[in-house]
Amino acid sequence: MKRTGPVTSDSWQLEFISQHAAGVSSYLEDLSRTELIQRIAACALDLMSPLAGLSVLEVGCGNGVFLPRLAEGVGPSGRVVGIDHSDTFVAESKAYG
Repeated sequence: MKRTGPVTSDSWQLEFISQHAAGVSSYLEDLSRTELIQRIAACALDLMSPLAGLSVLEVGCGNGVFLPRLAEGVGPSGRVVGIDHSDTFVAESKAYG
């Protein structure tokens, strides 16, 4: 789904996501690979450090693109749980688990 306009709050409503699941998921995948988002994620993990052995809840995890990074941070003795209001995204995020 190529974006022709700005991403608005309507883009994250359940009806929109269910109608455009593949496109929204692709958008999140592409966005998560950008240098800016990678830097933001790294800074967020640094601010949360140390995570080893902790439990982390990611609220609004979308399709789960950052769950593996969080799992790496908590290590084998920690736990990561992602929740989202979209059943479609929850199902997709399980692929990262």
